[in-house]
Amino acid sequence: MLSATAGANLAIGLWSAPASILIFMALMGVSFGLYAPLFGAVWPERYGTAHLGAIKSLVRALMVFGTAVGA
Repeated sequence: MLSATAGANLAIGLWSAPASILIFMALMGVSFGLYAPLFGAVWPERYGTAHLGAIKSLVRALMVFGTAVGA
């Protein structure tokens, strides 16, 4: 099963029709719309609430680092 992000990238990469932009934007909106609620619920369930701030800050720092490496 494809994720919404993978489907969005396939839509923009494989089709040159203007409608592919709408498909891309819709699927990316779904992907980003699901990110915050899901991860807001997953981190406390998985790691507890004692060190939740430290875990979230580490994840954000790794995301920024990954973006910098990829640029």
